[in-house]
Amino acid sequence: AAILLGGGEKKEDSSGTALLQGNMGLFQTADNGNEAEAENVQEEEKLLGGANLTLLANQSNSQMLSAVIQTKNGGLIVVDGGTPHDTDHLVETLKAKGGHVNAWLITHPHIDHVGALNTILAREEQGITIENVYYSLGPLSFYKKTSSASDVAVVENFMKNLEDKLPAEALHGDIKKDTQIQVDDVVITVLNEHFEFDTDAINNSSVCYMINVNG
Repeated sequence: AAILLGGGEKKEDSSGTALLQGNMGLFQTADNGNEAEAENVQEEEKLLGGANLTLLANQSNSQMLSAVIQTKNGGLIVVDGGTPHDTDHLVETLKAKGGHVNAWLITHPHIDHVGALNTILAREEQGITIENVYYSLGPLSFYKKTSSASDVAVVENFMKNLEDKLPAEALHGDIKKDTQIQVDDVVITVLNEHFEFDTDAINNSSVCYMINVNG
């Protein structure tokens, strides 16, 4: 199964299914429980061959993206993570799955995407280890010309925490189109480098990842 994840919006329909909108593809069951859960788990098993995809529910009124993929061998892949308000829920989810993140994929550095990871790094969360973080960011000088001061402050703080809290070998800010990342039998392909647009620059600089699970 191929899963496309990038910056975008998440909405839930009346069945409790999280629909990925914008430049994201596929849909999976939200982690808030519903009558169709068993059926969705069976469907996920067919698609993902023993791997598991959890699209976390937002813990505030803000839109966000927070996805956790666990390979059939137990490896963990996180996409973005959500806002600072989503941190505790994400930490709880990761710890329940072992707590070691093999690959953390960043689409773009808006607070509703990197806020939770930034908080985890800042407070040096116990029980969570991060092996690799993948991202493609524009230069701060570009963001300062095209984005609000509050958005630029988030990017600056995020970059500082990455450099201060993780070893250099864990940081992969040089990903390019067609870069491949492997976690167990899951192959992740980077579909683009960040874009540089003058309008809504940080949001529109998003990287999209194709995640191939179960062939």
